[in-house]
Amino acid sequence: MADSVLENNPFEELLLKALSHHRVGEVEAAEKIYCSILAQAEDNFDALHLLGILLGQQSRFKEALLLLQQALLLQPQSPTLHNSLGNIYKNLQQTDRAITHYQQALQSSQASAAVFNNLGTLYYQKEQWRDAVNYYEKALALDNHYADAHYNISTALTQLQQYDSAIAHLKTVLELNPQHVQAHYHLGQLYLRQGDFVDAIGHYHQRLAIEPEHVETHHQLAIALTQQNQWQDAIEHYQFTLHQQPDHQEALNNLASLYMMQREFDLALPYYMRLLEYSADFDAYYNIGVIFLQKNRYEDAIDYLQQALKQQPHAFNVLVNLAAAHLKQEKTSLAIEYYQAALALKPDDEELLYILAALADEKPNALPTAAPIAYVQRLFDHYAPHFDQHLKQQLNYHVPELLQRVIQQTPEAPEKFDCVVDLGCGTGLCGMLFRQKTKQLIGVDLSEQMLHIARQKEYYDVLLNTDLLTALHQQKNSDLIIAGDVFGYIGDLGPVFSAVNAALNSTGLFIFTVERSYTDDFLLQKNARFAHSQKYIERLITANEFSVLHWEGAVLREQKQQAVAGYVWLLQKNS
Repeated sequence: MADSVLENNPFEELLLKALSHHRVGEVEAAEKIYCSILAQAEDNFDALHLLGILLGQQSRFKEALLLLQQALLLQPQSPTLHNSLGNIYKNLQQTDRAITHYQQALQSSQASAAVFNNLGTLYYQKEQWRDAVNYYEKALALDNHYADAHYNISTALTQLQQYDSAIAHLKTVLELNPQHVQAHYHLGQLYLRQGDFVDAIGHYHQRLAIEPEHVETHHQLAIALTQQNQWQDAIEHYQFTLHQQPDHQEALNNLASLYMMQREFDLALPYYMRLLEYSADFDAYYNIGVIFLQKNRYEDAIDYLQQALKQQPHAFNVLVNLAAAHLKQEKTSLAIEYYQAALALKPDDEELLYILAALADEKPNALPTAAPIAYVQRLFDHYAPHFDQHLKQQLNYHVPELLQRVIQQTPEAPEKFDCVVDLGCGTGLCGMLFRQKTKQLIGVDLSEQMLHIARQKEYYDVLLNTDLLTALHQQKNSDLIIAGDVFGYIGDLGPVFSAVNAALNSTGLFIFTVERSYTDDFLLQKNARFAHSQKYIERLITANEFSVLHWEGAVLREQKQQAVAGYVWLLQKNS
């Protein structure tokens, strides 16, 4: 412990006894003996030095410093004493003084790997990463089995973004000491950074096997599990983190975000609310606003979104959601203002241009001919969880039953089809009614969330997540193509009719509905849906050589307690 211990020391026997206590952790007994020696010889270098080391090990740094400074007066060139003083100053966070003493210790031919390691740590604290690496390398040159030096150099290399080298040193640490908890954690962090989530998860688990309640490891493990879509396991580790540390703001935000990813808005909301107790967090205000918008609590949504907007006045998504909330309240002029503010940030945004065109009293000259694909996807991905219930209970929607009736009452329609294609199949409301009438049922939809629900119902033999034109170009010899309440998002139906004709067999049937326009061929309404005129459809029928088997006016659904008028057509391809 000290370079001149016992050498020509008159208290050799007492010092040996004190050292035996000291080395096994019997600090009170050791301290008592050291003090008894100093009571008899206050300038005994070994007793001063060893007692200073003992006190430092007990974090009694100021007392230790006084003793070591006395010893320095006796042996100012002692390398081990300078190393001990460096340790004390390091713990007192007097970095420059610590460096001075470590450098003094290096003047001796007896300089140890520990001194180089300690110097590296001090330069690390000064954020001089390259100098830190140099000293750690010198420590390892003296002792390549020095686990702490391997670990420390990995932390400095990480700061220098030399991740592969850092990982190599951490692997060496674990070869030398498989129970090194910090190495497992640091490796987990590096693998997480590199996207190697499986290895990250493995090392986090190994740390928790040694230290089961380490909060930050639970948190980081939850992050890695989320990336692997192991959501339930991630939730458990987030909840453990928050049980141990209720004010862990990142865990609050991450758990809430995970519930948002699963569209579990009621579960996400309390965590965002808790987050606001600790900080005026932009993401919390924004997401609470989004949740209230989903729950049709429009005033609450606006309040929270406004708070988010105060923090980030040019936040595009906040502006768009504020517009949507005002639109839901039928405050069209305010909605337009927010949409226009958002458009100023993204002047070429197709969705915003489409919505503003729909809301405009005077339609632009270049009227959109279809809703943007991203708009339809986003709309129905959000709509999917409550789509069926909303249509049936609030909109009195019965288009699938209307199509089924028309087919059943048409003599030319066969009892059973070989292949039916359901365009815009959604959650499978038409599929449920036509499953028994076909050998193969193909569903097509832009919304993956709608298809997820349809997949669970198991009506369809094939589900295609694509636009209807792409799907139609892939089909040949279909017997029946259904488009129930789909053309509300397509104005120009010319390409669709042509693609349907090509996808049908020589006597194939095409059944569809449209909302009724009394003026234009196709009209973009303020609800952002297209309506089509009877004469326009009739021209398309003629141009594409279809025969009309059935046609009628019909009420397609209710909107704001008003009947939505439309048409249903059943056509047959002319052979």
